[in-house]
Amino acid sequence: MSHTTSNKEFWQEFIQLYRSLPELWKVKSDVYKNRNLKDAGYDKLAEKLREIEEDADRDMVRKKINGLRTAYRRELKRITDSTKSGIGIGDVYVPSLWYFDDLHFLRHHEFQVAGKSTMEDEPEQEDKETSPVSQYAFFIVFIQTFLFTLFYYIMLDDVIFYFNSPALEQQ
Repeated sequence: MSHTTSNKEFWQEFIQLYRSLPELWKVKSDVYKNRNLKDAGYDKLAEKLREIEEDADRDMVRKKINGLRTAYRRELKRITDSTKSGIGIGDVYVPSLWYFDDLHFLRHHEFQVAGKSTMEDEPEQEDKETSPVSQYAFFIVFIQTFLFTLFYYIMLDDVIFYFNSPALEQQ
């Protein structure tokens, strides 16, 4: 997939069309279980894809969507891994995928969040300025940094106390 402006615009339109077809991605909904709706949705996407690929069909659409989602999932995992690693706030992974925010509506369907089902219907947020993932990542890194700093000072205090203890002076 080339990154020309017109190509970007096409793929953004394609992703928006995909987003408007929950029968193709919203697993917990009733429409997802309707084979006729799914087929019609894939046909709409195939028609859109024919704007740039003359021989586009359902299988090609499925492969394109799979490629888009795989790249999105990889970026989402990098964010999650960087927040879990305990690195500093400035070192949290920032997605480089240009369509990451466009596919962000899939975030609840890609990973199992601890204690929360990815199958639940959740309201979608339209805020593209600060995505929930980046807000969550910042919060996690902030808490980790705070706890690490607190632990460091407690340990430092214990070390200073140990070396200043009278028992050590008697040895």
